[in-house]
Amino acid sequence: MTEPIDEVRLEFSQSIEPDLIKITIRKDDVDVTGPEKPQLASGGKSVRIAVPNAGAGSYRIDWSIVSIDGHRTNGRYGFQLGPP
Repeated sequence: MTEPIDEVRLEFSQSIEPDLIKITIRKDDVDVTGPEKPQLASGGKSVRIAVPNAGAGSYRIDWSIVSIDGHRTNGRYGFQLGPP
């Protein structure tokens, strides 16, 4: 990607417990998670979080959620903003 982004959206197959969402954003190995808490979208299966100052760099998103049926799930993925 080369265009700046202002948020990350994660979509899940089941509804999520709104108080048990944790998302951490790292840019070039520095935590850049802003003060805004993750927001659960209507329907309860999609979460979005703002990405502050999303300029060029390597990003890593670490996430952990609990589905409405009590199962904890977590994961990680990365992406690059800027020239290849």
